[in-house]
Amino acid sequence: TSLERACRIASRLGWDQMLDWLAIEDRIRQLIRHEDWEGLVPLCGRIVTLNRCRGKPMAVARSHANLGGVYLELAWPEEALPHLQRALQLLGEHGPASEGGEESAQQTSDVAIVEMMLAQACERTGEYAQALTHGERVRDVFARLGANDDLACSCQSIGNAYTSLGIFEHALTAYRRGLELLAPAGPHASKTRLGLRLNVGLALHGHGRLEEAQGELGDVLEALAEVPTRRLRVQALLDLGLVAETSLDWERAAAYYRRARSEVQDDPELHAWLAVRQGDVHAQGGRATQAERLRTARGHFAEALAQGKRWQLDAVCMQAHVGLGETALALGELSESMEHAARAMRILEDGLHDLAASEVVRARSHRGRIFVLGVRAAAAADDPAAV
Repeated sequence: TSLERACRIASRLGWDQMLDWLAIEDRIRQLIRHEDWEGLVPLCGRIVTLNRCRGKPMAVARSHANLGGVYLELAWPEEALPHLQRALQLLGEHGPASEGGEESAQQTSDVAIVEMMLAQACERTGEYAQALTHGERVRDVFARLGANDDLACSCQSIGNAYTSLGIFEHALTAYRRGLELLAPAGPHASKTRLGLRLNVGLALHGHGRLEEAQGELGDVLEALAEVPTRRLRVQALLDLGLVAETSLDWERAAAYYRRARSEVQDDPELHAWLAVRQGDVHAQGGRATQAERLRTARGHFAEALAQGKRWQLDAVCMQAHVGLGETALALGELSESMEHAARAMRILEDGLHDLAASEVVRARSHRGRIFVLGVRAAAAADDPAAV
């Protein structure tokens, strides 16, 4: 009973810490219901400390795993990794002495769950080989346990690692194996199935099979109308926009990004990043005249820059400055173009470490182009025919 449990905790912690424990647990349940992951961080950290005081290493392991899971929900994989690694270490050191039985099965399940989260964290931090290793371990454990739904999730982790490594054929094999394993009914199965199909579409895109990718992703987007999950719907729209960009279908890409943006009004970073994407595709092409497209692109970049400054989103600001600089360059506004390029590089030089490598290259390339045109502009002061 709850009273017996309270007495057991109090015998190890003392009554003051026991009351602290129960209050934290109650608050955690409330925050989970409201998906307030940031609010959970200090409370889960307190649970780690209390479990250490109890002298229960397995409980410490599970509380580290819970804290790592909260960090993953917040998309903070770097913070999640040390907690998940510590959880795995403790589970290995303090597991049951003999195999078989309920305690051993629970420990095996705990290890698999931690390995699954480690695969996700490693993938998000760019440690793709490690992500693949963890994913394969999870697959083997769930295969032994006969847990098909969990096995399907492990196939998704393996596929994600292969996709990140650019081994798209292996990724497709893993995703399709996951789809085969899923139970045919149930809302969770539906969301997992649709998530796997989104990944299939992205892997097809990476493989260069653009028509197949478009068809798969379009079918998933249609199916998502019946499933209440905004995250997957937004992901489908982003993936479809990417496929359209690769196909040089700029207007379709802009339409997908516009729809995605309407879904994320409460996510400042994604909303601002999508404004950059809209600006990029409008600048690239479409039925409108070049001057019209550039004016539209400039509006999107300016909006992204304003949002980036408001929410202190350095990566968004950098990309918006690059877009504004390239737009000004296309319009012949050399001094404004150089100013945006300089500001973009200033953000990089001030220590922006989480920018994608492709964007860094783009910014430096842009700065070089602006430098050359700046020289030409300076020469034009003496000889207007020089430009």
